[in-house]
Amino acid sequence: MDQTTERRFFPALLGALHQEQAEGELILEQNDGTRRAFWERGQLVYLQSDAAGEQFGNYLIRQGVLDRNALQELLSAQDTARFGDRVVQWGLVRTAARARLLQRLLEQILLNALEHPLLNVIWEPGPIRDKLSADLRFHLDHRPLVWEAFQQIRDLTFLVDLLYSEPDWRWTSKEDLLVSLSDLSLTPEIAFALSLVGGEPLDYESFMSITRMPEDDAARLIGCLWALGSLT
Repeated sequence: MDQTTERRFFPALLGALHQEQAEGELILEQNDGTRRAFWERGQLVYLQSDAAGEQFGNYLIRQGVLDRNALQELLSAQDTARFGDRVVQWGLVRTAARARLLQRLLEQILLNALEHPLLNVIWEPGPIRDKLSADLRFHLDHRPLVWEAFQQIRDLTFLVDLLYSEPDWRWTSKEDLLVSLSDLSLTPEIAFALSLVGGEPLDYESFMSITRMPEDDAARLIGCLWALGSLT
């Protein structure tokens, strides 16, 4: 697959899997490593990465929870407990803190997946229970995860260029779009923009015109809503 095209369409791929209630594993081969996204009933439930620094142990070192010696000791422990469980059992973090740290790490993995070029995409449909049996499973809230990752994208050039290059694309949404997203961290500007979007098909430039958003902000919002399955 052409890596530029695939990178550009990643928000649409997220939206499609969400809308189709997909179950399976999405494998993203990228220029800095391979990332895996696990889906149940159209929801992201876990992410894994072999990219440098995106493993939980390395993330805990960056957060000052562990040092290198402690990480090696945890990894070499001769017991059947999973790494995330050992961190709690050894008194290094509490269960609630571990969940918060994992949430932030998974946001970072998704953000990097959005920002790095894609070399190849593989979709393996089917139940993921067995694939995740060796990993820490915890409640991952799909919507805030996707929302927060998109708010942190630094370079939106690829998405802006795509939207300008496809002037025939139109999006519609449910009339209650603002209400349906009220659980997310909306700014007044975003809330105002959402209140103007509904069943009337809009292209990118029309979206910018009615919302008065700069091109980067408009592209970010369209891409995020697309990834959340809130735009058709």
